[in-house]
Amino acid sequence: MIKSIENPLFAQSVLQFVRNQIHTFVVGSKRKGLTSFLFHILDLLGNEGYVCRYIDLTHISTHRDFLYQLLSAFQNDEHLCLRQLNEEEVRTRIQDLLDELTNLGNKVVVALDEFQEITQLEDKGWLEATLRTHFQRIPNVSFLFTGSRKGLISEMLNDPERPFYRSCQIIEFPM
Repeated sequence: MIKSIENPLFAQSVLQFVRNQIHTFVVGSKRKGLTSFLFHILDLLGNEGYVCRYIDLTHISTHRDFLYQLLSAFQNDEHLCLRQLNEEEVRTRIQDLLDELTNLGNKVVVALDEFQEITQLEDKGWLEATLRTHFQRIPNVSFLFTGSRKGLISEMLNDPERPFYRSCQIIEFPM
């Protein structure tokens, strides 16, 4: 069993933030059970009636990759025609899907694993800003972010020039 699940106070802290719709960023080292912990939290919330969506950002390198992961989280077969979309259409579809989160119910959790990977996209911060805009506008959705690159995450959340500046509760994953 991973240490964070053995530590019920840590799990309860994360659950409390999510239940109170406080966007939360859990930071931890790779290969320490962070993704397993994330699935554990989503299972618990699912049992409480939350609609939970998991998005794996580990290997994204384009907006099309991000859209594919988003469509997979929505269990949408639309990804079959992604090759036909140009970049502008991909960006529009990302925004449309984010808007559709409001239709999932009153208690929704979207978990974005290895979130810092969006900073590797050469889009001048477009995806980062788009996600921030949408999560500010969607009242029924809690976002739960994870990441393993502490320095990059700290920059994302503490730089006043970045869209995610002071936007999330940060929690250090127990080792």
